[in-house]
Amino acid sequence: MSLRPDMNNQNPNNPNFRNPNIPTATYTNHVYENEVKNKQLTSKITSDPQGIIPNSIYKVFSHEMRNKTTMILIAFLVALSAGIVIALLALRPYLFSSEIKKAPWGWYVIPVIFLLISSVYFVSQSLELSGIKKSVSMYRDNLRMGSSVTPPFITLLYRKLVLRQVYYTWLVIGFLFYVGIFTLVLWALKDRTFGKLDFKKWIHETFKDPNLIIYILCGIMAGVLVIFIINAIFRKKRIIDIQSFFGDAIMNYSEVAEKRSEANRRCVKYFFLSILLILVIPIIVYIILRKTVLRGGK
Repeated sequence: MSLRPDMNNQNPNNPNFRNPNIPTATYTNHVYENEVKNKQLTSKITSDPQGIIPNSIYKVFSHEMRNKTTMILIAFLVALSAGIVIALLALRPYLFSSEIKKAPWGWYVIPVIFLLISSVYFVSQSLELSGIKKSVSMYRDNLRMGSSVTPPFITLLYRKLVLRQVYYTWLVIGFLFYVGIFTLVLWALKDRTFGKLDFKKWIHETFKDPNLIIYILCGIMAGVLVIFIINAIFRKKRIIDIQSFFGDAIMNYSEVAEKRSEANRRCVKYFFLSILLILVIPIIVYIILRKTVLRGGK
């Protein structure tokens, strides 16, 4: 058998000639088929349904989407429940107490607060979920075009998680402090009368059962504290996941630490300014009462 190469296929005039530098339709199709097979194989071993985003990054995306979806659902249920309570107080107050025909305005305070907070939270979480989905879509497009740069969403998420931990901590501290003071004052004055300052009458006209309100507020404070601790643990885990997956490639940790210190100082300043304001308000109220109600009794 002759081992010489077939020179006919190397002759440009030969109809069977193929220049290896020019891909044919068959060659292009073959490459495309290989790419499709690779994507199909990758989709089997990655969490991304399209098999494009690496597991380490898609895990962060999917966790954030699940977290946002859960928060949206909880906010919706809280808002719906608060709305139902408000409607029943307005239309069927006898369901809460057979002795009244119209619910006192104080009964609306807690459900209205829950409705407002949950509604704002629902909208903000929905917007963030939409932004995450857009980031996933854009990152897939970048990977298809050959870009493997870590998506900006990861960097922003890391910074947001670190700073959010600071803000949530001080928000919970402020909430427990002020609600605790209100609960303590309500408990101390619910059965007290000082001359013309009939706190017992005012409080019992505002709240049908002050003791029940005190128990509810204590339960709310305990629930907020438990939820804060659980969220802080999960938030810390998300921060550690980002650090372990991406290392120093996405974030200047010293810069984030500096921003965290600035946020702490800012929150401390606002918190103590609010305390000073709270201390001034009772003095102003006392002066007004002294010049009006108390003077009229003399």
